[in-house]
Amino acid sequence: EAQGVDLPYTTVYEALRPTFAHQAVAKLVELGKFAYVVSQNADGLHHLSGIPYTVHGSAFTEHCPGCGTRYVRDTYVPEDRAEDFFA
Repeated sequence: EAQGVDLPYTTVYEALRPTFAHQAVAKLVELGKFAYVVSQNADGLHHLSGIPYTVHGSAFTEHCPGCGTRYVRDTYVPEDRAEDFFA
């Protein structure tokens, strides 16, 4: 990148795992200390840590605009990649 060369996008979302911070937030939700978790991180780590629903969505979530159903997948939903929208 420093030489002006674009590097390929190599993040494998299925390989990511929640950190202790994600797990701590999930525990606070479970204990009723937090009513909501609002985050712009769409990597799916909140969901993997046990938080049942995120306002922003995740890289593992699909939404049907026709019927309004929300689907959580086990694999990354590539159509929702931010770099596809901001490239």
